Amino acid sequence: MQKTFDQMLSEAGATRIVDTDTTPHTIIPCNVVLEPNTHQGITRVRVTARDKDFNLLWGVNMSEGLMP
Repeated sequence: MQKTFDQMLSEAGATRIVDTDTTPHTIIPCNVVLEPNTHQGITRVRVTARDKDFNLLWGVNMSEGLMP
């Protein structure tokens, strides 16, 4: 069963994810980028994670209905 990084941290008693063995998970240094995005008159925020060369790792469009 796979575990989240939070679960691995709490079991290991570590305070930083790099202090634990996360195999086969891989830690990728990245930047979280917030970009305004308006589509069909609805203002959204596009949230993306990008690597050190700003290549896209993942992204999501957040609208008001998705925010807590």
